[in-house]
Amino acid sequence: MQEIKTQSMIFMLAGFETTSTALGLAAYQLATNPEKQKKLHMEIDELLANEEDISYSELSSLPYLDMVFRETLRMYPIGMTVVNRECMQSSTIQGIEIPAGVNIQVDMTSVHHDAETWGPTDPLKFEPERFSPEIHDSRHPMAWIPFGAGPRNCVGLRLGMMEFKVVLARIMKKFEFVRCAETEDSLTLAEKGTITPKHGVFIKVVSR
Repeated sequence: MQEIKTQSMIFMLAGFETTSTALGLAAYQLATNPEKQKKLHMEIDELLANEEDISYSELSSLPYLDMVFRETLRMYPIGMTVVNRECMQSSTIQGIEIPAGVNIQVDMTSVHHDAETWGPTDPLKFEPERFSPEIHDSRHPMAWIPFGAGPRNCVGLRLGMMEFKVVLARIMKKFEFVRCAETEDSLTLAEKGTITPKHGVFIKVVSR
């Protein structure tokens, strides 16, 4: 019973903080890239016009929403310090010796911001179209790893994705995000196990 309580608490805390941070970062990017926000509004208005509750199948029919989700976590890999593995046997990779027992941590920011992988558009620019099927399918499968990869990837992947999409879709149906006087031109980030906006996210939320 104690283990169940502990795991439930981890799900609540880890799931809430990371998802709320991702939503705030997405809201910032949509406010500062109104043409991308317009595309998302058009998709949601067309496919969820008369729906108050959003089903799983309906979420699956919103490709641009999925692109926004993936691009947000490409730019801001929130759990950037938690994707690591222990080397189980001594290995040599490209001339580098890795002894057994060494903990290997992925430099997720370098992977997600690599110009060769994510170009020709500047990888520091918010561009959800990077994840359109015709482009994304030709990219290395390990180019996008905000949840890790393989059988030991983040157990909250599907939950986090669903939470993000449901909340953002419902907000986008009724509101839009716009700049305000306090909106930063470029967010300053802080690393505290996960990354978060150092000074918060300041935007205006306007009824449509």
